[in-house]
Amino acid sequence: LQRFSTWANSHKSQLISPDGYDMEHNEAWPGGRTNHYWFDLNRDWLPGQLPESQARIAKFHQWKPNLLTDHHEQGTDATFFFMPGEPTRVHPMTPRKNQELTKKLGEFHAKALDKIGSLYFTQEGYDDFYYGKGSTYPDVQGCIGILFEQASSRGHAQESENG
Repeated sequence: LQRFSTWANSHKSQLISPDGYDMEHNEAWPGGRTNHYWFDLNRDWLPGQLPESQARIAKFHQWKPNLLTDHHEQGTDATFFFMPGEPTRVHPMTPRKNQELTKKLGEFHAKALDKIGSLYFTQEGYDDFYYGKGSTYPDVQGCIGILFEQASSRGHAQESENG
């Protein structure tokens, strides 16, 4: 919390800027997605090298969920993505039944979003191959992993294709 408040206070301005090149929209390396070792924990599900991942994986195996959702942000001008991902990028060890259930869940989400007229995409852009991610590790653990990607809401003000 202290680290976040220090960052927020050092980057604030009297004028809120929607400029995509403004500092608050482009984090300096290493960015905010890593732990204090600068490791992306969403790639550590399979290797399980770091204490945070080891604790998360232990809890996953203790709990044995049927469904695990992995939520992220994509570009500001993107709509909304959910699994299944790119059909040609599925790991060969992923059970066929897993992909069938993932597709059924995707159809459920599509129907709900169609009903309210919300834009989305599925079965493109994101893979289901590397088991070290939060949306794919569950696929070989008797669980369904679902990735959700929403448009980024980073910053106090933004300009996008939609205004």
